[in-house]
Amino acid sequence: MAKHPKMDKEQTEKAPILKEDIGRNMFLVVSKFHSDTKVHLRVYEEKEDGSNYPTRKGIALDLEKWKKITYYKDDVDSAIDQHDAEMQVAYNQHLGENYYMTIGNDYPVVNIRKWWMPPGNDEIVPTKKGAAITFDQWKTLKELMPEVEKKIGDQLKEIEFCENSESHQEQMGFLQCPRCNPNDFSNY
Repeated sequence: MAKHPKMDKEQTEKAPILKEDIGRNMFLVVSKFHSDTKVHLRVYEEKEDGSNYPTRKGIALDLEKWKKITYYKDDVDSAIDQHDAEMQVAYNQHLGENYYMTIGNDYPVVNIRKWWMPPGNDEIVPTKKGAAITFDQWKTLKELMPEVEKKIGDQLKEIEFCENSESHQEQMGFLQCPRCNPNDFSNY
């Protein structure tokens, strides 16, 4: 019995490259869709038959944003240590395109979230699109980073941070970039 080539591609696209539970129904999922590899941090719920399915709660990251998370993991650990020592914490790392990784004093979470600027506002505000990862989940996520590297390392090696590109070596290049300056780039 011959397999239909289109069916094989669809099955390949739907099967995750990696899917690991990081705790409290949150999963790290690496998947490919329409030739784009994404890293998801997503809450899954259980069906009556025992299988689980992804909910809308979570976030999908392109490879540059994921690589930045891995690059700044030591800074996140330092901010967590400050939080645990009951010191003032205001960690805020831009991942590109108004995606931020933040840690504050209010809750013991690493918040990876999309932000936006409402019309008429001067400051960006968080959206519902994101994942609040407990410090224990962060620890598990860090332990899985080498596994993600094994699965998609060749793709990650090709990623250059936008701010390190040739066009950003002058201030205007940065200011005109929709990834680095998403709220104001059109004014330049």
